[in-house]
Amino acid sequence: MKYATKSMISLLCAVAMILTMLATLEIGVQAAEGLDLTDMQIVLPDGNTAVENTAASELKKYIFQMTGETLLIVKEGQNAGAGIYIGATEFAKENGVTYPTAGDEKGESWAVQAVDGNLVLCGAPKRGVLYAVYHLLEDVLGVRWWNLWEEYVPLGSAIVPSDYCDSGIPAMEYREIFIGQETVKDYPFYARNRMNGSHTNIPQNYGGEEAYAAPGHTHTFNRYFPAVFGDGGAWLSAISDGGDFST
Repeated sequence: MKYATKSMISLLCAVAMILTMLATLEIGVQAAEGLDLTDMQIVLPDGNTAVENTAASELKKYIFQMTGETLLIVKEGQNAGAGIYIGATEFAKENGVTYPTAGDEKGESWAVQAVDGNLVLCGAPKRGVLYAVYHLLEDVLGVRWWNLWEEYVPLGSAIVPSDYCDSGIPAMEYREIFIGQETVKDYPFYARNRMNGSHTNIPQNYGGEEAYAAPGHTHTFNRYFPAVFGDGGAWLSAISDGGDFST
């Protein structure tokens, strides 16, 4: 019985080793068939916007942290070889790469698509193109922004499946985590996690902020009711006298 148990354990170990080898081989094959972003240049459209510049810089920054490779950022028409096309490029138009527009009131929809050995990241001009980059970094390459002080950047390769295609629109128009301690320097964390609230301090080159409940989100009682309401109880007298509150 003891020998049978040892044999079973040995067999299970052998099977585990084989499965591990097969998984490693499969990962290697997938990596070989994918798009290696370190072999590409980042390509911006002619007349690129501030948000497109930010999108390119953010992608370059994290690819360097992941792989140690510094990607060149060039203008469309000046690139050589495979490219990561960011924003409203002619390449995206010619290849029919589009982002969804229905229901996108805030300019936040995005698309990421592999095209013939190239990668297109495009989106609505306000902040959608930036969200395309953040989607790629987080959901495809595994980058995480945990909080204001900590992030996770996997080290190694930067491989995207050669047939990758995805797009989307944020499910909610207004997105914010209000902790009461926001400072101007904290905005990258909020932008990278696709928040857009009025306390995020996000500058325009990162897509800016969204206000809500115009004319303001709180402390607006005096904007909806006449000034007499705030005059030391005068409104009570006006009510009892059947006064006119329209002025």
